[in-house]
Amino acid sequence: MNRPYRRLVLAAVSAVAVLGAGALTAPAAQAAGPDAPILTKWANPGVAKLPSGGYVMTHTTSWNKPGAFATAPQPNGPWKRTSTTLLTGTPAWAKSAKQKRTVWAPSIIRGTNGRWVVFYSALVPGRGSQRCIGTGTSTRPTGPFVPDARPLSCFKGSGTKAKDFIANEGTTSLIDATPAVVNGQTVLTYKTSHGYTKKGKKYWHTTIRMVALNPARPNQVIANPVNRNGRSVQLTSKRHRYIEENPSLIHRGGKYVLFTSWGWYGTHDRYWTQSRTNRSLWSGWPTTARRVTFPAGTNTWGQGNGQAIATSPGTWALFWNGQEPGFKRGQGPKHLYVGKLGWKNGHPVVSKVLKRR
Repeated sequence: MNRPYRRLVLAAVSAVAVLGAGALTAPAAQAAGPDAPILTKWANPGVAKLPSGGYVMTHTTSWNKPGAFATAPQPNGPWKRTSTTLLTGTPAWAKSAKQKRTVWAPSIIRGTNGRWVVFYSALVPGRGSQRCIGTGTSTRPTGPFVPDARPLSCFKGSGTKAKDFIANEGTTSLIDATPAVVNGQTVLTYKTSHGYTKKGKKYWHTTIRMVALNPARPNQVIANPVNRNGRSVQLTSKRHRYIEENPSLIHRGGKYVLFTSWGWYGTHDRYWTQSRTNRSLWSGWPTTARRVTFPAGTNTWGQGNGQAIATSPGTWALFWNGQEPGFKRGQGPKHLYVGKLGWKNGHPVVSKVLKRR
């Protein structure tokens, strides 16, 4: 997701594709820019609305590095970075070496008990680059969060005592955990990835999975309509040279909308946000997705890492990342943008890119 960001492995081996399994195309010419971001050095935004008004946001970082959070009165700012760290210490189940303290794509949610829960992806001891999803709790949305001793979701054979286990294809890794409350249900979506070789080329099996969470204590998994034991449910599955990731869910007009990112994280024009719409939350998701469109002239050097959030009843915003000037191919995008999310023929579109306050 070369950098402490969440796709150290993916960037080195991924390439780019058009939506779904489409054919490769020549790179677009680099336009002038990019557009001015609302925040810099902020990859993989995890945004939540505060009950008292305003917003809080976290990002990919090291769990012990100050500045893990930022707050703002409006989606486009002004964003103020905090001095707090993400966690109070090393998760008991994760690697503790100094160079392994990075956590990928953290996100937060407030339980109905008033406490906040953070979700993040950390390395598993003895398993190379494989990651699992952990949780932590805090009375404050800006932390620091006390890590739970057990991961929430992990692969079988990890040696952890995860609450949700999935099959390990050999190199399976879990990242991009994003909580949401949709139509009264508290859920967590996340991505799994497994790399393999086919005819001498690198391919990926990526899935989007979901678990039901206890609304009062979102660090607890509960039964869902498919699995009474609470195990996660697969919503999508892709086998391709390119990657689907960054799930984000909303509910609108009696339908659920699942946003994901597609392409290659380390480019300025081959990584974007797409969506699927479905009447059922737990089954029947379409195998193909539709690219989210942006206003003409938008030049943010990438439109991936999208997270949709409700700003008020019936209105939404989309946060996303774009590349910064001078970026090197394979480097993850760190410029942050936000826009108003609208709808055209039932499909989400960014109707306006908001300027920084």
